[in-house]
Amino acid sequence: MDIKTMAQLIKKYPSPISELTRLAQAVHETGNFTSNIFKNANNSFGIKASAPWTGDSYNAKTGETVNGKEIQIRDNFRKYKTVEQSVADQALFFVSTSHRKNVAYKEAIEAKNYQEEAKALMGPGRYATDVPTANSMGYEKKLLRTIENYGLKRYGMKESAGLKDIEETPKEVINKGEDIKMAYIGLDIGHGANTWETGGGKGISTGGKVYEEHTFNSIVAKKLKALLEKSGHKVTFGVQQPMANDTSLAARTDRFKAEKVDIMVSIHANWIGVFKNGTNGIGAFYAAYAAGTRTNSSKRLADAIMNQYRKQGQDIYGAGSIPSVYSNWTNFHMTREVTMPAVLMELGFMSGTKDFDKIFGSQQDKYTTQMAEGMANGINAYFGVQEVPAGAIPSKPSTGGGGLDDVKWPAYKAPTQEFGAVKDGAKVKIRKGHSAWFIPNNPSFGKKPSKDFAGDTDTIVKSMAVNVSYSKRAYLLKNKVSWILEQDLEEPRAKWGASSASLKTHTVKSGEYLHLIGEKYGITVANIKDWNGLSSNVIFSGQKLYVEDPSKKAQEPTKPLPPTDVVEVPKEEQPKDEGAQTPAIELKDGEFMWEGKKYKITKA
Repeated sequence: MDIKTMAQLIKKYPSPISELTRLAQAVHETGNFTSNIFKNANNSFGIKASAPWTGDSYNAKTGETVNGKEIQIRDNFRKYKTVEQSVADQALFFVSTSHRKNVAYKEAIEAKNYQEEAKALMGPGRYATDVPTANSMGYEKKLLRTIENYGLKRYGMKESAGLKDIEETPKEVINKGEDIKMAYIGLDIGHGANTWETGGGKGISTGGKVYEEHTFNSIVAKKLKALLEKSGHKVTFGVQQPMANDTSLAARTDRFKAEKVDIMVSIHANWIGVFKNGTNGIGAFYAAYAAGTRTNSSKRLADAIMNQYRKQGQDIYGAGSIPSVYSNWTNFHMTREVTMPAVLMELGFMSGTKDFDKIFGSQQDKYTTQMAEGMANGINAYFGVQEVPAGAIPSKPSTGGGGLDDVKWPAYKAPTQEFGAVKDGAKVKIRKGHSAWFIPNNPSFGKKPSKDFAGDTDTIVKSMAVNVSYSKRAYLLKNKVSWILEQDLEEPRAKWGASSASLKTHTVKSGEYLHLIGEKYGITVANIKDWNGLSSNVIFSGQKLYVEDPSKKAQEPTKPLPPTDVVEVPKEEQPKDEGAQTPAIELKDGEFMWEGKKYKITKA
């Protein structure tokens, strides 16, 4: 192959990107037709084996620019029968999915000349991630330098193009950028909520606490499902639901086969040797039981996911992508007994000195989000779908206290009546006034819930002893995958009768203020603010206030949580705190008071 022959081939296939830019890409990407990818796969443009490509692939090392640094990864590239097939494919690559046409390459397609095209092809999520750094001139200048150094203009190549250049081409030749079919994805959550209790291990007991793998797996799985559904995929957990008792491996694989999912990913955390040893890192075990499409696709999926974790800077176990084969410890039921491409992910070592804190400790929220994002973006790369944006899963502040969502628990104070115990598996209802989730790893602080869950029902998975606020027990909720204090559930009060309901309250009327209300009931303004958790003297018409100490009835002040979709009104519209005689304000439809400030509800 030489430049003249490549120029002739490029002229045969219309594209929304100019002939001159594509010729520069061919020369640059192949090192003037000397690269292994060109020699062994006829790939003239460095295009990876992403959807909607269904042909053969060729695995090779490639450079990626991440955070300004060049790193080496292995990836799968499209393998063509001929060089001409590669040229024809690349001509329409830029419109081969709606995302490429309307997002990734929209600016390049609309460029007025080859110089603008070269710039628009560079950057995250585009043709080349190689942006200018101290060590690299960037993809734009590399293409322009290639045009200059090799004298590519002498081959009579068109220097501009656009969608008009492919509008007259026969439809059977061009994929007009139709949406690719979103996938049906099976997520298997390793083990079950009762695996440890029934003697199955899969966790760690240390410092008087048990840390169970299934809890970690469930958190990651729920975050991953949310991201994949945000990308447009259909997702099923099969028979094993988050925080549910263990189901058989056969039942799991049978369900995924019956559902005919496109791929299956099984989520786990690893263990080796003794607790707190030096083995750490993530591994992807892919189905490799027979040569053919399933093995090739499974490896491509594993590589796509592991490339994401390398970009994140995570520790990698071994080669990262590891084959699951017969007569080996990697011979896993979940990869062996399904018929679709399958990967079993081991997301770090519970036994590792570094990984334990990520999986179970103070880094868990950040780490589980990274694990979900890595798998989601790897799966999307496998199917040729746009990456999920960073921050699609909001990270919670650390559990160390002091964050915006942190709630410091008061010291334990015995209720006037004892709470009743609730058995594992029982259905429970969350009480109004629930202020925070309990955090076992840091019992001094709770986390505010994302919304008001009052009235929601859930199932108890297990309980633990605590000693905060009015509670001696906390319960793990199956669907919320969160711990809640007994004081925040209805059922522990089931035998209390009507005593707790008899707590005296006052409903604020128009024009009333705290001093006036206090005089009416013979209490102080400080009492009212303390019993109701008020941070200012601002109240509003219709607000219900305790006018006796709620602790006498083993209740906490009712402190309503704001709706999810609110905006704070401008400063000039905020009610002013004028002391204990601040009159109650009138709220309009769509307005809401929270800790003395007024908000507008933006969405019903």
